[in-house]
Amino acid sequence: MPLVGLAPLLLALGVTCGGAALVAPSPAPRSSGPWSYTTGDARLDARLRAEATSLARVFGVLPNLVLFEDAQNPNAYASERSTGPLSDGTVAIGLTLIARQLGQGARGEQAVASILAHEWSHILQIRQRCMLAGTARELHADFLAGYYLGRRYGGVADAAVAAGRAVYQQGDYRFGDGNHHGTPIERVQALMQGFLHSHLSLPLAYRLGERCALALGTSGPSAR
Repeated sequence: MPLVGLAPLLLALGVTCGGAALVAPSPAPRSSGPWSYTTGDARLDARLRAEATSLARVFGVLPNLVLFEDAQNPNAYASERSTGPLSDGTVAIGLTLIARQLGQGARGEQAVASILAHEWSHILQIRQRCMLAGTARELHADFLAGYYLGRRYGGVADAAVAAGRAVYQQGDYRFGDGNHHGTPIERVQALMQGFLHSHLSLPLAYRLGERCALALGTSGPSAR
């Protein structure tokens, strides 16, 4: 699997892709406005629909994809509650979050894909009645997001670099907080593990991701 371009990011973040990894999704935030099914940009809408189709094909789940105003708190989330005709719950992504990621340049679209893949992974966890909770559940979703990117982009490292930057920026150090998603390094490690194992079938990757998540989730200060 080609990794040209990946090494600089891993070196900059101090990440190694061996060893350990990734507990319930955080409560769904309330949107500050009504749901929407359009960004107001026909081309962007088409790209989001195409990404949703690809995600559904890889993960085998069909949530409703909706947009919301998130100017005060750029965010995305998944819920088992359905907001539309599809039965596998809802993935919601904020318009500000999309704009911020796309504004970062050529890899912005891949960063948006990684965020959607993380939330799609939560829908899959709900479908599979995943027993992981808290940080481990979040890191498992990061692993599966990396897995998706490897399948979606054929292992091209640029996708992993874009996603790695996105999850690194969203990591936190709130150990003991029920909404702790993992440290920046843990989140990148989980995503890269999934990316490197994208040749596996989804059932095998799902189980490997659980082990990886549990290993990462017991390696931080909160576990000591």
